[in-house]
Amino acid sequence: LRTSFPFASFSGGWYVVPCTGQDLDAKHASPVVSVFQGIDLYFHSIESMLKTCIAWRLASRLVDDNWELEDDVERAIWQKHNPGVLGSAV
Repeated sequence: LRTSFPFASFSGGWYVVPCTGQDLDAKHASPVVSVFQGIDLYFHSIESMLKTCIAWRLASRLVDDNWELEDDVERAIWQKHNPGVLGSAV
């Protein structure tokens, strides 16, 4: 974590991108890592994170001023853009 770049935070957790080597994902040089109640791979890259978030938004519906998305749809979108991540992140 010493060489990671933190770029987002929420409720005590951080999203960081490692700036040097990392052991979480040998296939992807700059994965997005969640640091909260552990250190977990969340997205293969910032690009895949953005694609995932855009797809989540497009699949969501507005209910009482809140955007809602069914859990199975959220997971399917996450897996589509970041194959293999859910086994290590959730």
